[in-house]
Amino acid sequence: AYGGWWEDKAGLFNDNSFCQNGLVSADREPHGGLWAIKYAYRNLHATAVDLDAGRIRVKNWFDFINARDLAQGRWEVTADGRTIGGGALPELDIAPHQEKDFTIPLPSIKAEPGVEYWLNLSFALKSDTTWAKKGHEISWEQFKLPVEAARRTLDTAGMPPLVVSNEGNRVRLSGPDFAVVFDKNFGTLAEYSYRGNTLLERGPMPDFWRAMTENDIGGWRNAQPRLAKNPSQDLPVWRAAGESWSPRDADVARINDRMARVTFRGELTAVGAAYSISYTVYGSGDVIVEASYQPGKASEAMMPRFGTELVVAPGLENITWYGRGPVPTYIDRNFERVGVYKSTVDREWNEFAKPEENSNKVDVRWVALTNQKGVGLLAVGAPLLSVSAYHYAKD
Repeated sequence: AYGGWWEDKAGLFNDNSFCQNGLVSADREPHGGLWAIKYAYRNLHATAVDLDAGRIRVKNWFDFINARDLAQGRWEVTADGRTIGGGALPELDIAPHQEKDFTIPLPSIKAEPGVEYWLNLSFALKSDTTWAKKGHEISWEQFKLPVEAARRTLDTAGMPPLVVSNEGNRVRLSGPDFAVVFDKNFGTLAEYSYRGNTLLERGPMPDFWRAMTENDIGGWRNAQPRLAKNPSQDLPVWRAAGESWSPRDADVARINDRMARVTFRGELTAVGAAYSISYTVYGSGDVIVEASYQPGKASEAMMPRFGTELVVAPGLENITWYGRGPVPTYIDRNFERVGVYKSTVDREWNEFAKPEENSNKVDVRWVALTNQKGVGLLAVGAPLLSVSAYHYAKD
């Protein structure tokens, strides 16, 4: 039980589920915010002096402890999540509130097209303490190295031919290993299959809503008296905005024998805005999705989220992403390191005392949802995505 179970009936003030919904849950499960606090409260800070030369500066914000008496440092260089170099930092002989420069012997890097290179620093306990064991990380930093090569341009010459066929209100585009079906009436990607396996049950639909947090609920409840006078405060209008999309036309354009583009245009009647979405389909099975929103003349409330929602086939339980992690991140809580992380949809669900928005991931370069055989879908950002995957509807 939490606040309100008996207090509400007696007219007593209570904190409702706020009494057990903080940085740590009532059953002692850490929430994502605890990692953010740990990073914000760290006492060993590092800054880049000259990344080309591998020079970094470490500052000791402890009031009485020389850093060498508590911690030891390590460095690592990664390439899109793969470790390509690493080692130990020299002794951290840094007095309280002082700083010191270190030169890291970075590996020689021959940049590959589109690959990102990161320098990770980690500071961990050098011996057991009363509160944590040797090796427990107490601080970290991450820097993107100024090493890059131009991305490769998409080459369609070697792709298989793309077959386009109209089937009543549906249009089917297919290659040797895949088929994608669009519904012209509803303006949706209705199905995506690979070698006979359905991977997508419903493609991207316009989505402008996220599940409320308890802070949202409090803020929106306080705004209710103002709604009649100021419609621009009516945030819930966005809940059904995506569902109000009414496509008025569908255009199927054959670009060449290896690619075609399907475009749906229409109106979001709930907010009086224009919306279109296009799919460029290649014979390889790759699909580029582009969405466009044009606001109407009415002044609407702040849009909680701009994106799309899709439904994947059952069984795609494994999630792998290249972005910030491993704990949940948001645009205003994005301290986690960029790397490649693996989990499951179930494991990523955050069990709050009162269900609310959770388990998002930001700065995602790509995300894959796969089944036990490793077959699934890969989504790549252009350039970055904000991603979450649930077994539950947001409402």
